[in-house]
Amino acid sequence: FAASHSRVRCVCDPVIGGDLDSELNLDAPCIALGWGVRAESDREFVPHLQEVELPRLSHAECVYYSLDKSYSSHWNVCAGFPKTGGADTCRGDSGSPLMCPLAKRKKEKNKNENSDDYALVGLTSHGVGCGRKGRPGYYTAVHQFHGWIKAASGETIGRQYEK
Repeated sequence: FAASHSRVRCVCDPVIGGDLDSELNLDAPCIALGWGVRAESDREFVPHLQEVELPRLSHAECVYYSLDKSYSSHWNVCAGFPKTGGADTCRGDSGSPLMCPLAKRKKEKNKNENSDDYALVGLTSHGVGCGRKGRPGYYTAVHQFHGWIKAASGETIGRQYEK
């Protein structure tokens, strides 16, 4: 993680319906945030919010690198550098966001180009160690829970409670 979060912005709702890959800019890295340790051997959490850029991996890569080959793209996404190891989320980052850049569509050519907007794609879930070769990080696929999130949060947003 690098402590270089130069801007704070809202993140878009998870991508809903359709193909997740068609909505994202797959050529640009995702960003994971967290307050966890920087390395497996660290004992103390960091005092400042950290961020790391990670490539999101394909379904086939996620299955290949999963320990028991039971990876499900319905419930998970994975990201990281499994061929080399290196940057990753770590202990204490669970529940933190994985945000990926949205593709901006050109109307005239229907081609994707870079967008400054990011979508909440995952929540840090699990992995084996931190940044190990052959072990990407796994994230809960937020778009699969969009209906539940809206239902659970929609009842309290803007509601006035009586004392």
